Amino acid sequence: MRTGYLKLDSSMARTHLGWRSMVSVETALDWTVEWYRAYLRQEDMRSMTLQHIGRFHECGRQGLEAIRRQSIVFGFSR
Repeated sequence: MRTGYLKLDSSMARTHLGWRSMVSVETALDWTVEWYRAYLRQEDMRSMTLQHIGRFHECGRQGLEAIRRQSIVFGFSR
């Protein structure tokens, strides 16, 4: 059966690769709405996109640091 929309499922990546999202669904939606509103206002989209990439990168960096701290607490080495 075909559906009229695309449904993404990250369960396999979580199970086999230990993947996890770096931002919440709410944050991702907020950033998406912010981007489209800037687009409609005809703002500098290159700048907006680079700003969003920077935010995403910072979330990833903070997440990696948290994982490292947790690994130290539980006695694992990475």
